[in-house]
Amino acid sequence: MNENLEDNSVVNLKDEIDLKLDLNNYLSDQTNTNLNTNNINLNNKLNNKLNKKEIEKNWFNISEKEVTPAVMREWKSIQLRGFVDPKKFYKNSKKLENIPKQFQLGTIVTNKSNIEDTVNNVTGITKSRNTSGIKSRNIIKKTRVRKKSSLITSTVKESEWVSKRYRDIQNEKTSGRKGWYQRQVKKRKKT
Repeated sequence: MNENLEDNSVVNLKDEIDLKLDLNNYLSDQTNTNLNTNNINLNNKLNNKLNKKEIEKNWFNISEKEVTPAVMREWKSIQLRGFVDPKKFYKNSKKLENIPKQFQLGTIVTNKSNIEDTVNNVTGITKSRNTSGIKSRNIIKKTRVRKKSSLITSTVKESEWVSKRYRDIQNEKTSGRKGWYQRQVKKRKKT
């Protein structure tokens, strides 16, 4: 009987050792797979970054730019372009609320083959080389505008609509206040 107990305890002990070894093997396999998945995730992230750089190079090589005050001024002018001319329609600019990460600013350039050498034309519009007599919109280099913001500000200065709209808004905002009273006094003095 004593031998049976010893045999049972030895067998139980062997079983426990086997179980522990199996558990250790299982755990080590799990950690290896975790390490492998972590390595795969890191490789995927690196590949994604490399792919983004390759995509940027393939997509006209537009990269992230530094946002300077001049760039912000251009961006605001693009956002507010619908205000300048009420007869032109621009799509809703909710997409344009935040400046994108990748962008490029360009200049307005005309087709060099259509530009004639006439500088005496005051308006900046020259006749095209075709014989039909139709005038084209070729802008002489002296009168060309370099940036969108300067183009918009030049049209704002010339536009009557903008000044009229400004006066209307000011009248609405100052009605019933000091400005309203001052306008009433001016009207009395005129009569």
